[in-house]
Amino acid sequence: MLVYSSTGSLAYRMSKSTESYLFKQFAFIILGLIIIYFAHRINYAVYSRVALVLFLISIPLLIYTLLFGVQLNAGSRWIKLPVINMTFQTSDLAKLAFFMYMSSNLA
Repeated sequence: MLVYSSTGSLAYRMSKSTESYLFKQFAFIILGLIIIYFAHRINYAVYSRVALVLFLISIPLLIYTLLFGVQLNAGSRWIKLPVINMTFQTSDLAKLAFFMYMSSNLA
């Protein structure tokens, strides 16, 4: 409801529908819940094996973002994904990979 109330006039100007951002946000919530459900069904040992790979992938991605990142909101913390034309913040992947890697090492 916060998204709907704060972006209603912007959504109307952009797409002539005040509910467009509301439905888009609702679709992302449903997609996230589906991903969470299937992620909790996976054995934790699989995550332990994936942790090192994600950690090693995140380091070059962070360097790539530092050198060739997209300037967005006065910071180049993003890379643009060419196929789906969206931006991706590599530090979020690095945080997830770091926590997974440290958890597997501590376990």
